[in-house]
Amino acid sequence: MNIAYIGVSKDKSDSLIQKKAIINYALKKDLSIDEYISIDLLSKKEKMEREVHDFFTSFKENDLLVIYDMSKLGRSTQEVLQLISKLLNKKIILHFIKEDLFINPNNTKDLRNQTIINLLGIISSLEKEVLSNRVKEALSIRKEKGLALGKPKGVNQKSKYDAHKERIVELKDLGVSLSQIINKHLKPVMESCTVQSLSTYLKRRSL
Repeated sequence: MNIAYIGVSKDKSDSLIQKKAIINYALKKDLSIDEYISIDLLSKKEKMEREVHDFFTSFKENDLLVIYDMSKLGRSTQEVLQLISKLLNKKIILHFIKEDLFINPNNTKDLRNQTIINLLGIISSLEKEVLSNRVKEALSIRKEKGLALGKPKGVNQKSKYDAHKERIVELKDLGVSLSQIINKHLKPVMESCTVQSLSTYLKRRSL
């Protein structure tokens, strides 16, 4: 299936520009677009996470995704790179119009393809490392000033599951097992999620 992606932003005319560019690109490449999907980049994080989940469930291996602008895939470099990485892991063929990039993860013999994929992985890791170093530096400064580290006692630490809390509780109340919640609903949009960590999260949040 050939799918086109449009990132929704505050400027409504931007969506029209993206769609027009995709239509022209499809005509030029003799591609027929079967479906248009979008993610609202202005929505709250929890709503956006659900949209990303629905976004992933739209695809099957070897599907083709046409994107006008790579930056429209998220609100930060890390979000964009993580989403691209997950798409490639799912063996989705990517066309980026503005960047003039074509990435086919199934073609392991194409050196250019593999170079781009490896480079994206390196940039993603670098982004995480830079963020980690910033956090460490901030903690070090607080320690030198004699300020308390961490959250106040009795306050729950932020969890990666918080963005999906409503969906998790909804599925749990419907009798869906934690294993099914992890494998069918969370793994497509999250990394490093396990039944044990989810169980711990639910207990700590009294859910």
